Amino acid sequence: MSLTLGLVSNIARTHRLPNPIVNYSEEADSFLRQGKLELAEREYAKVSRVYPLGVSFTNLGSVRSEQKRFKEAAAAYRKALNAEPDNPACMSALALALMRSGETAQGDALFQKALALGPQSEGVRFNYALALESTGDMTRAVTEYREVIRLSPKHIGAHLRLGDAYAGFGRINDAEKEYRAVLEIDPSHSDAANNLGTVMAQRKRFNEAVDLFRIALEKSPDQEDIRLNLASALSDAGRSAESAEEYKRLLGRTKNPELINHINAVLAHGTR
Repeated sequence: MSLTLGLVSNIARTHRLPNPIVNYSEEADSFLRQGKLELAEREYAKVSRVYPLGVSFTNLGSVRSEQKRFKEAAAAYRKALNAEPDNPACMSALALALMRSGETAQGDALFQKALALGPQSEGVRFNYALALESTGDMTRAVTEYREVIRLSPKHIGAHLRLGDAYAGFGRINDAEKEYRAVLEIDPSHSDAANNLGTVMAQRKRFNEAVDLFRIALEKSPDQEDIRLNLASALSDAGRSAESAEEYKRLLGRTKNPELINHINAVLAHGTR
């Protein structure tokens, strides 16, 4: 799910949607959860035509952002901001889309206005952190993620992205702390479990890594990189039969030729 979508609920609380529009929106939300982005966009577009308020256009912009169509997302967010010109959430959503589409100066100026309007808004600051990360300014992004967590200690997205940033800096202990914080909030969080499993594998704690990769697969059974991580960790743990089983399961699902060749080579030589 797009990290920008955290803003939608903040805007939605300011309006009650008529029942037919709620039905459209709920159907769109369902499509979004299933990863059916084109269908979700279609339903959100219906909402925005019939009920042209900030929440409608923000939802539409969010699903376009999920597809990395940032210029089109920005167009939807502009309509949201026109509907609610003093809403810092709408403002920061547009600013993020602008910066991701290369309009850095305009996006940053809009972020400063949004931050002035909502300095204690974790949603605005989270979007600002994402924008800074998109420009490569990881030092400032980390500062903003920390501020988000100060404002909202159970903000899963901020803990997860901060953990990723620390991992990128080689600060593995700090990365582990953030991934564990996510799992304390949501014990079945797929990305946090996978990332923490990778940390455990780096520390050669392979059986712990296996358990974490299995947790990650429960929510994301079709995610190939997680199953590959599991197969590799099982092999490193000396559990060759289980490893081969996971490699074969992945071989039966993937259409990636490079991955197919890799798995065939591993199975031909025996798992490590």
